[in-house]
Amino acid sequence: MATQLELLPKKLKELGYNSYKDYLKSEHWINLRKRFYNSKKVKRIKEVYNKVLCEFCYGYENLNLHHRTYKRIGCERLDDLVIVCKECHYHIHQFYYKNMNIKNLYRATRIMRRIKRRYRKRSKNDNGQKLK
Repeated sequence: MATQLELLPKKLKELGYNSYKDYLKSEHWINLRKRFYNSKKVKRIKEVYNKVLCEFCYGYENLNLHHRTYKRIGCERLDDLVIVCKECHYHIHQFYYKNMNIKNLYRATRIMRRIKRRYRKRSKNDNGQKLK
């Protein structure tokens, strides 16, 4: 059975896009990003932290929207997307490519979130205190 990533180019062609890069430049994607950043989820993050953060490492630089699944590309739900920094985004995809026994990107994203958060809890700040 083909993976979501293998089916993505075909799905994009059906939607009228030559590539994923073209899709990310589309009016649909621009509007979806606006809806996402105006969503309750993002507003709650802003209320608590006073800025938008990576949902994995809580960094606030070089943020991207990551598709947890390509299953509904072109008609995504807001919960198909998560905010991640460039580094965490790279780690999610590398983890998925190296662990193809993981059935989909959604599962790879969930596993990487747990790994990153566990690592963060074990890390210590400059004062030697555990981070919350």
